[in-house]
Amino acid sequence: FTRGTNFGHWVNTMQSISYSWMVVLLYALMFVIVFDLTRGVMHLFPASRAWLQLHLSAFRQVYMTFTFGMIAVLLATGYYHFTHPKITHLAIDTQKHLDKRWNIVVISDLHIGTLSQKQLKKDVNMINNMEPDLVLMVGDLFELDGKAIHKQGYDDILRQLKSKDGVYAVYGNHEYYHEIDHNSSPELRQLLDYMHIQYLVDTSVYIEGKLDL
Repeated sequence: FTRGTNFGHWVNTMQSISYSWMVVLLYALMFVIVFDLTRGVMHLFPASRAWLQLHLSAFRQVYMTFTFGMIAVLLATGYYHFTHPKITHLAIDTQKHLDKRWNIVVISDLHIGTLSQKQLKKDVNMINNMEPDLVLMVGDLFELDGKAIHKQGYDDILRQLKSKDGVYAVYGNHEYYHEIDHNSSPELRQLLDYMHIQYLVDTSVYIEGKLDL
């Protein structure tokens, strides 16, 4: 609902709250199921059943504190990894005769729209510091439609990506959700051209006559 309104940057805040609450509910449900299973198993044995009858209230309080403590740790850990992406270096050998060593940066799941402009700038700077020959975006790049991408200034940030031989992308399921996939409207094509991003849809490109992408 908020994506179709004029809430502007508040959309990101509201989405962050919503997604965080979804995670809280998911893990809380898991811990509740574990609690009920544990209590059910304890009722099978006379000694633990007698202990549970005497200490059920305290057991619930301790378990509740443990549950919300674990959820807080999981959220904090997830947020840290989301804002501090891990770089994995992978060397690939080929039988092809290449006259240079290609430095290719592959990224996925940026989910721009849930990602703040500040974090996207940080990610773009990190990629640029690697001095890539190619940047490959392998799905789930956007959480917004073209108008919202431009309105919130994400296009100006992505435009700053520096790659010697181009930035290429393929669609993920989230592009389908937001109808970016196979959308050949002039506005979207113009926006992608502005960001210097070329989507490959059932096609390939031959780069420098050497690399078939």
